[in-house]
Amino acid sequence: MADVKDCPRCGLVNPPSAERCDCGYDFVSHTVERISHKEAQTYGSLVFWVVIGNGVCG
Repeated sequence: MADVKDCPRCGLVNPPSAERCDCGYDFVSHTVERISHKEAQTYGSLVFWVVIGNGVCG
């Protein structure tokens, strides 16, 4: 994929239009914003799927 944004905080691949990563990293200000508890749960599920669901582990 061309011009994707790799998050420097968590490594998640984001689309070129992303202004903020799911982990809270802001690509515009280069800071980490606080994320809500619900966002943290969603982010945790996503990481689990990427690592386990894609066969990265095992």
